[in-house]
Amino acid sequence: MLLIAVGGTGQHVALACSRLVYLGAMEQMKCYIIDSDDGGDISKDLTSFGRTISEANADRHPLQGAHAIHSPFKIEQENPLFKNLLISQKASSLEGQLFELFFNEDSGETNIGEGMYGKPSVGATVFAQNADENLSELVAKANNEEIVIAGSFIGGTGAGMMHQLVAKLRKEYPSSRIYGIFYLPWFTPDVQKASGKHAIDQECHLRNMRHGIDYYFSSTRNMMTASALIGMPGNNYPDSHLVWKTPDAGSLTEVPHLLHLIAAWSSFRMPHEKVINDMPNSTHSFAFDDQSNGDYLLKDVGWHEDISLWERCVYARYVTRLLNMVLRSKVKKAWSDLFSDKWLTRKMADKSVMPKGLYSTVEEHATMDSWLAKQQLAESIFNSLKNIVAQYEFCTSWIEDENVLGSQQEPVRLSKVNDYASALDILGEAWAKPIQRPENAPLNGYALAQKLASKITFDFRKLTKEG
Repeated sequence: MLLIAVGGTGQHVALACSRLVYLGAMEQMKCYIIDSDDGGDISKDLTSFGRTISEANADRHPLQGAHAIHSPFKIEQENPLFKNLLISQKASSLEGQLFELFFNEDSGETNIGEGMYGKPSVGATVFAQNADENLSELVAKANNEEIVIAGSFIGGTGAGMMHQLVAKLRKEYPSSRIYGIFYLPWFTPDVQKASGKHAIDQECHLRNMRHGIDYYFSSTRNMMTASALIGMPGNNYPDSHLVWKTPDAGSLTEVPHLLHLIAAWSSFRMPHEKVINDMPNSTHSFAFDDQSNGDYLLKDVGWHEDISLWERCVYARYVTRLLNMVLRSKVKKAWSDLFSDKWLTRKMADKSVMPKGLYSTVEEHATMDSWLAKQQLAESIFNSLKNIVAQYEFCTSWIEDENVLGSQQEPVRLSKVNDYASALDILGEAWAKPIQRPENAPLNGYALAQKLASKITFDFRKLTKEG
């Protein structure tokens, strides 16, 4: 499957999918992100998976391809204005007059390097001007793939580009299954703090939505296999997680929301639902039940392998708690001492705080018979385990955000890891023998740490089933 995330809303969907893929709740998928702005916090969180993956290790991202954001245009300018995309400084007065005939002054002065500022006409023109050249890579990636396109009808990037994007992909791949996840208004602009000629208000959102829906039903829908329209109900529901959000004006940070979880679930389920695929060009949505309060997505819906999201979160929290117990400073020192190049330091190392299999794992996999090589591998394993903890917390803290599903009651099963001694015993059982790196994986601390985390999860799942 290929997820094409368009604009800021599309980035939110891709971020939700990346977390759920990492937790195992969704299958592996490819991703292609289109946005003119890649410098905001949400873009950095998405491309680096919560600042845990460097550019050099982009292949470790849960979503293949999500380490990069692709601009819909190419202009060699620091602050590219929309008008400069179509007319040059040497253009004749007639060209300028024609531009003014189709676009107002505000549109012409839009800095498209920062976004389309709620102007679909700008987004649509930018796409049309550059589609053939800039999207050749995307078109190639989409070959033989089920395609899910995610974005909104309320802004400028998604609203301006998605309709043409669907048409282009359908023309290239007439028989491919193409699904859409299209957002209606899901947040309210901060009109009090917004200022300047590019300020966006709720009326702008609603106007864009009306045009987007009209074009969708008159044209785009007929090219889709199926689509989901996602948006907020008309009112706030204080006792639920469906609440209108008002991000700061110009904010480029993530806005956690239950709708992003719904969008991710839609991208996962739509290609598998026979009733949906038996109704070509169908449009779907979600009814709000103020009694379920979102628990349907958490505990009642079978995600990948028919394991609930709740269970996936329990597994993640178990691994996180277990590893946090043994990643403390005194353990780090013991790890370092055990593989010191000084004999006395090795002799004095506190082995009582060490997982049983650490030493044998390093001994088996160290590429050189030197204490330095062993120490480097041990340190790499240690740092990789810390990184795994950060990644799990990046996933579970989002799901338990008050605007997604809220904090959940502590499962009794997690009481098995309530102190350091218990954690060390459990980890000692999981790591009693040398860890074998995954097949075809490179030999490094990251691969070994990932294998250990998977082993811990597997043992915990087996234990809880038997219990």
